[in-house]
Amino acid sequence: MYRICNTLARVTRRGVASRSKLWRPGQTLRISFANGSELLQERVRNAADGWKQCGANIDWEWSDLPKTEVRIGFLRNGQSWSFVGTDALTTDGITMNLGWLYERTEEQELQRVVLHEFGHALGLLHEHQHPEAPFEWNVPLIYDYYQKTQGWDKETVDWNLFEKHDTNEALTTKFCRRSVMEYSFPADFTINGEKVEWENFEIAECDAETLRLMYPW
Repeated sequence: MYRICNTLARVTRRGVASRSKLWRPGQTLRISFANGSELLQERVRNAADGWKQCGANIDWEWSDLPKTEVRIGFLRNGQSWSFVGTDALTTDGITMNLGWLYERTEEQELQRVVLHEFGHALGLLHEHQHPEAPFEWNVPLIYDYYQKTQGWDKETVDWNLFEKHDTNEALTTKFCRRSVMEYSFPADFTINGEKVEWENFEIAECDAETLRLMYPW
């Protein structure tokens, strides 16, 4: 299964999605919270519903039922992550953790995290692992950084940063640097000086275009 971890705080346009993990076009997902204050839940709902403005043939409703397709928790373990698309059906536990978010989290940061994780829940993958992504990674530095800051082993780093998506599995358009699914990182993370600024705080048109391709009318 695909569970995507996010730890980086996070022009041709387009994106990448997982073909085999998409929901059914026209489906209405049910989403619930396992915990969290009413205020935090409300802020997450408001941010996540931004994906509804993309014009894709997928919808969701917020539910109090214990068993829903997407179940959100706020486990304070220093991690934010989400299962990708229908992989959420493979677990009885939460399918998304927003462990970085609190009632007082700055709005821009909350929006960045929520939109990114909900993108995964809808089937979107990491943009920096797009087959056309131009990044030549400084592998030793990145291994060291994530081991020290997140406790990640090399396999976890490879999975979340270095491994390119299989073109047979991934539904791709052109690489999109402004995608909300793209990590932000400094120039020393690459050996060719490529970097992504801390500016992917909202859904880009390329994200909306990819979502419409994933869920056509």
